[in-house]
Formats: sequence, structure tokens, C-alpha cells
Amino acid sequence: MKEKINITEAEWPIMEVLWLRPTATAAEIVEQVTSSRQVSMRTVKTLIRRLIAKDAVAFEVDAHDSRIYHYRALVLRPEVMEGKNKSFLGQLYGNSVSEMLSHFITNSDLKKEEIEHLQAILKQKEIENG
Repeated sequence: MKEKINITEAEWPIMEVLWLRPTATAAEIVEQVTSSRQVSMRTVKTLIRRLIAKDAVAFEVDAHDSRIYHYRALVLRPEVMEGKNKSFLGQLYGNSVSEMLSHFITNSDLKKEEIEHLQAILKQKEIENG
């Protein structure tokens, strides 16, 4: 079984770029990340190297220009989200889904449709668990 890869908050924007497209050059990643966040090109490139070291990202050298690298994600967003969710749940709610949901439901202004949607999910879960 493949070990879960921890993507840090700083690395997340780079992964978002790579999850939206099959490949991207460093320049394209830098452009996307720096357009929405205050981060330097040097920092983005450092984060790309970290992601490569974690086996979250791979690269290929451009066939026509060896100075250009094409990066791609090696992990899928849902895989990373699962790990983040478990970590969040464990750290903040002692692995209790009901405690987490209770907190969010109590502290949210839910619309009628949202409440109905949540009730339907819970009803389906009840059926599945017998």
C-alpha cells in the first residue's frame, strides 16, 4: 500500500495547479501561484523541489529545450484530501465525526435544503449500517 503523502499548506497551491492540468512548466506554476498569493518565484521553486522529494510530483525535461521541465502530479487530490481529513479529525475532534459535525452544524446558518441534504446522507448511512 502506498504511503500517504502529507502536502503542507504552502505546497497545496502548487498541487492545485497540477491537479487542474496534466502538466505544467515551472514558469506556469509560478505564474498561477504568485497571481493569487504573495510568494516569490524562488519559494515556489523550492516547494516544487520538496514535492518531488516527497514523490508527490514528477518532472520530464522538455524534448526541445533542456532548460524547461514539465511537472505533473503523482498523487490524486482525493488521496491527499483523505489524509488531510483524517489528520484534521484526529487533531481537533479526537477522531469523532459526530463531534466535528455537531460543532459545524451548531455554529452554522444552514438553509433548509442543506439540512435536508444532511438528513438524507445520515439516513443513507443508517441504512448501509443496518
